[in-house]
Amino acid sequence: MRKLFFMLAGILMPLLFGCTNAKASAVQEEEASNLFDISKPAFEKFVVVNSEESVPIYQKADKNSPVLCRWMEDIESDMADVQYQWSDKAVPAGYISETDGAWPGAAYAVLGEEGDFYIVNILNEYSDIEAGYLLKEYVSDVSAEPITTEKIEEIPWQQSVVIRDGKYKNLVLTDNHDELWGESMEVGVMLDGCVAYPFSGKIYCDLNTELDKPRLFTEENTLCYQYPQDKSHECSEDGFEEDYTYVAVDLKKLSDEEKADIFETVLKRPFEKVRFEYSLPMGLTMVFMNVKD
Repeated sequence: MRKLFFMLAGILMPLLFGCTNAKASAVQEEEASNLFDISKPAFEKFVVVNSEESVPIYQKADKNSPVLCRWMEDIESDMADVQYQWSDKAVPAGYISETDGAWPGAAYAVLGEEGDFYIVNILNEYSDIEAGYLLKEYVSDVSAEPITTEKIEEIPWQQSVVIRDGKYKNLVLTDNHDELWGESMEVGVMLDGCVAYPFSGKIYCDLNTELDKPRLFTEENTLCYQYPQDKSHECSEDGFEEDYTYVAVDLKKLSDEEKADIFETVLKRPFEKVRFEYSLPMGLTMVFMNVKD
C-alpha cells in the first residue's frame, strides 16, 4: 500500500520527478557544494496539464505509439506490487493494467520537445521509465518559485528543520506522518531554490515510552527510529470528518548530537535516485532523477 500511497500523492501534490553520490543524468547547473554532492538539474521549463481529464503519456512523439500503463497485482492486500510499463508490453499473469495518464493539474519538468510534443520526465519511485511525451495542446507553461529555508519549515503537512550553519549546513531533516502508513523521516539538502532528498531509504519512526533517549537502528536494511515521550509532540490534521490527531517525533526537541547521528547514518548509505522538490504556483512538485557515475 505504500506504493499506492506515493502514486496517489503524485496526483494530489502535482506529480513528478541515483548508485552512489555522483552527477545526475540530465543537464545540470554548476556542481553544488554539499555533503551529498548532489547538483541541481538545470530545467528550463515546467508545464502543467490544463485538460479537464487525464491525457495519455506516449512512448514516442506519435499519437499511435504505446501509452504509459500501471500494472497492479490483482490481490486484496495493502502491499500489492505496482509496476509501470508501456501498453505494448504483455501484462503478466496475476496483474491488471490501466492507463496511467497525466492528470489535470499535474506538473512535469520538460526535457525537450519534438514537433507537437514535449518530452517530460516521468520517473517516479517505482518506475525506471525516465521520459514520456505529452501533447503540447494539453499543457501550459508554469514557472518555479524558489524554495527558501523559511518556506520549507512552514509546510503544514510535515515538520522540517534546516541546519543553517556548521558541519551539516543546508541539510534538511523532515518528518512526515500518514494515517495508514505511519511516521517516517527523511534527510535532504537545500540547493539553489529547491530541495533534494536522496533515496537513501526512509527512516520509519515509532514512539517508545520505555526509552529515555532516541534509538536509531537498522532492521532488514530498513532504518528505524524510536523516540521517547519527551521527544514527541501531538499533531492534528484537517480534512477529516473528525479531528485526526497523532503523536510524532518533535524535531525541534532533538539535540545537535541526536540530529548528527541521523545525518551521519544517512550520509553513509548509497542511493540511486533523488527526489527534487520544486515550488510551483499550484504547490510542491516532486521530480525524480537517476543518479549515475
